[in-house]
Amino acid sequence: MKKYTTSRTVAATPQQVWALIATPSDFGWRSDVRDVVDDGFSYSEISKRTGYATDYTVTHDEPNRRRDTRLKHIDGTGTRSFVLTANSDTTTTVKIVEEFAYNGPWITQPLVDIFLRWQQKTYVKDLEKALS
Repeated sequence: MKKYTTSRTVAATPQQVWALIATPSDFGWRSDVRDVVDDGFSYSEISKRTGYATDYTVTHDEPNRRRDTRLKHIDGTGTRSFVLTANSDTTTTVKIVEEFAYNGPWITQPLVDIFLRWQQKTYVKDLEKALS
């Protein structure tokens, strides 16, 4: 499994950030998601870019602090965690850690690396924009 991590400090409280990340069905702020099917602790995001679904199951929730998910995609499986840290100046640092086991040919692994890094950067950029 390869690990991908990004973080960004946003001008919002952990409660404001949590309201977005813990409500997948409210995906209008996400520029890379076409649709979401949400049944509470499991949900599927349909990518605008590829049309493929990624299925998520929430495995741990600490409201306003942390959300851990298990994910399944046509190209592999893994985990994604969101860690929220409140800062003293009413900002929040959002850290996303994803571990992904790609089940395709090894020669295309670099393309998966690029895509997953792009996806994380897009997520935090969209999050920041939604909170501004």
